[in-house]
Order: sequence, then structure tokens, then C-alpha cells
Amino acid sequence: MVPSGGMRIVAFLALLFGVAPQGAGSDEAQRPAASATSTSSPSKKSLSSSLASDLARLAEAAVRDGRTAGISFVVTRGGQVIASGAYGLADLENRVPAAPGTVYAIGSLTKSFTAAAVLALVDDGKLTLEDPVGKFVPSFPEPGRSATIRQLLNHTAGIRSMTSLGPRYWAQAGREIEPQDLALIFANEPSDFPSGTAYRYSNSGYVLLGLVVEKAAGMPWGAFVTQRLLVPLGLGATRDGQTADLVPGRARGYSRKKAGGFDNAWFVSLTQGYSAGALLSTAGDIAAWIRRLTVRPPVSAASALAMITPATLPDGKVLSYGYGVGVDTFAGRRRLFHGGGLPGFDAWAAYVPDEDLAVAVLCNTDGDAGMEVADAMAGLVLGAPDAKTQRPGR
Repeated sequence: MVPSGGMRIVAFLALLFGVAPQGAGSDEAQRPAASATSTSSPSKKSLSSSLASDLARLAEAAVRDGRTAGISFVVTRGGQVIASGAYGLADLENRVPAAPGTVYAIGSLTKSFTAAAVLALVDDGKLTLEDPVGKFVPSFPEPGRSATIRQLLNHTAGIRSMTSLGPRYWAQAGREIEPQDLALIFANEPSDFPSGTAYRYSNSGYVLLGLVVEKAAGMPWGAFVTQRLLVPLGLGATRDGQTADLVPGRARGYSRKKAGGFDNAWFVSLTQGYSAGALLSTAGDIAAWIRRLTVRPPVSAASALAMITPATLPDGKVLSYGYGVGVDTFAGRRRLFHGGGLPGFDAWAAYVPDEDLAVAVLCNTDGDAGMEVADAMAGLVLGAPDAKTQRPGR
């Protein structure tokens, strides 16, 4: 979620394709921080080493071409790392190199964690997908009050996204805010359509899901996500970014200048992202997470299947979204994916189940570099170098 007017709204269903502006990058900024390759027999070792080098060059090019100040990536196959590394700088002003373990804001990738938290509560019998919003957020008015949890999860509730409200939202986005007050910003907006009849990506819907989690779990959203998902799964580098805590290895965020180079990104408090976009993470954690949604998922088998099954509208149209995760076809293969954008950050994660291939790319510059590099990496591994993410229909 990023502001319109001056900066683009970067959600995975609103990603724009185009030629990135060229910018200067120092030799230091282009130097890899680390890389890793898988090993087996000597011949396979040579092949995997060559592939890892080719994948690394794709990340390096994003820095060299000025598309991002810094980038960290991890590619796994069969759960084993075949390539990982980092290029550029996590902090331009202090000349701190990006590293494989650099921590980035991941924006809307947070939604996959929120969806899993909701489904965990379904498994616990604390709520059902057909429960109305009003059962857990009684102060929320109609017509959104009658929308169901299921409709919030797959963006068919019709609740207007707060990030589409223009200056009324973005003028206050730098301040810290409580979740209940965040919901007040969009509570009285007219619906985009009757609940359940159409699709429109909505950050507001996922803010409401955070409030649902808090009510059903009896604890703050971030605490429940940490306790139920992050700790059991060993995702130790992933954390709620809404606090004032110091975060070792955290990247600073940047925006590109039209003429090349970078500026410090406009500040948006992560309390504004909340359950729709407040998490921080590393490429390694995100690659592991997107794979776990299919391989040993953190929820019941039924909930896991529902999460990665595209929603279908009453008119029979099949969407490209399940619960907190996109579902589409890439290079002729089924893929799970999600992106995340904030001022200063861009993130992309994808998993191809049939190939057991996971790719995670995190950048500290707003734009499309995360998706572009991840697509190129997946395409290279799959032997389809021209494959690109298609913008799903609205």
C-alpha cells in the first residue's frame, strides 16, 4: 500500500509494467553480500553453481540499472536453497550493504499471514467463514457490517479500500494510529458493490480481519500471529513492525528520482498497515513461508486447501485470489504468489507447487523490481525466461 499522486499504489493486483529509470550505482552497491548453492554430485554441483550465478546476476542487474537501492533474494527447490544473496545498500546514507538477512517491510505480503491467522481461529472453533463482520466488530456500520469473514479474505466484501481515498487517507498516513481508529477512516464509505457480487482488492477488508482476530483470539493481532505462526514455524526474522523496537539489520526505504538516483521515501507509519501490511521479514523467511502454505501448512488440511483455492463469483467467474494469496498460472504451471508495496519497499514471493520452487525477492525501493526479478528468476529455473506475471482482471 503506497499513496497515489506522486507515488503509485503498489499492490500485487495493481503492479505496472514498464522500463525502469536508469540510475547510478557504485561498485560497492553492486557487490554481492553473499550467495549459496546446493551441492550433490560433481556434475550437478557445477550445474547448480552456474544456475546460482545466473540467478544472482538478475538481482545484481536491478541494482546496477537503478531499479532499487538494495535487494535480497532466496530461491529454493525441494526446500533446499539453490541461490541466495544480496546486492546494493540497505542504508544509502551510511553505506550499509544489503545482506541475505536484511530485514525489509513486506507490505501486503502481510495479508497471507493474517489470512492464515483467521483460518487457525476457524480450526479452533473461534469463528466461521460465514460469520458477519458485525459479530466481531459491532461498531462497524452497514452495509459492510453484514459482509462475511470469507468475503473479507477474498476481497469480495465490497468495502472500499482506505488507500483509494486519496488525501483523506494519505494526508494522515504518517501518524501512529490505533486499529479501531484506522477502521473509522473508511467505516462510512459507500460500498463498491453489494457484498459477494464482485472483486476489488481492499486493504480495509484486511484491517477488519485484524480486528476480528483480536476479538476471537483475545489478544492483539501481532501477538497472535507471532504466537500461532511465527514462533512454531521458526520464522524468527519475521515480526510485527508496529512497535518502536530497534530491529537489527533493518533496511531504510527509498524512492527513485526521475533523473536517476534515490530520495528517502515518504514516511508511512506501519500502524497504518496493521494486519494489511505491517510485518517485517527477510527473504529467507518469506521463501520458507510461501512454500509452507502448501508443504506442511500451519493450518488444517481443509483450511490450507481453502486458502489456496481461487474464489468464484456468483456469475461463475473464477478469480486469481484465494485467502490472502494469489493463485494463477506462470510458465504454464500453477503458482501461488503475493506482492507487497509501501513507500520505500517492494516485496514479492511466489511458489510453484508442481516444481516445489519458491522465490522471494525483497527490495528497499518502491516500484516493481521485486516482481520483475522474481519473475525472471522463476522463469530461468523453469526454462521459460520470457514468462511474466499477468495483471489479473478486476
